Amino acid sequence: MGIFRFFVCLFLLLLSSASLPDDYQVSSGSDHSCAIDETGVVCWGGADNEFGQISVPVLSNPVQIVSGQSHVCTLDNSEVICWGYNGSGQTDVPTLSNPISVSAGSHNTCALSDAGVSCWGGSGSVNDVPNLSSPLAIDVGVAEACALEASRVVC
Repeated sequence: MGIFRFFVCLFLLLLSSASLPDDYQVSSGSDHSCAIDETGVVCWGGADNEFGQISVPVLSNPVQIVSGQSHVCTLDNSEVICWGYNGSGQTDVPTLSNPISVSAGSHNTCALSDAGVSCWGGSGSVNDVPNLSSPLAIDVGVAEACALEASRVVC
């Protein structure tokens, strides 16, 4: 029994020290989920893909994946690409200058780029981005968006 315990402990130790690569991600909307793995982006669920939210477009190098209620966006190379439900304009990506991150809310999407924070779709109040000096991160909720700056959070 001693050798068996040794190998079980060794296996558990190796298993616990193994981790997924840093570029693996998963994101879920109201009825769908998407992930980035070694093959690229894969999506599933989506109530029979009613809005096309699991129909992944051709991507070359996805580095971030986010899901809204029924839409999905990815940061792919140096552009944001969105697909799925577009009833509020949440997949109509504006021109962005070197986007570095994206966040999807219920019916809104925001991106952080060299030009600052840009938001589109859904409620106009989320799209009214306040004056931000140097945003570091963004997050979009159901009817709000927040940005992290060096010494404060602005919503």
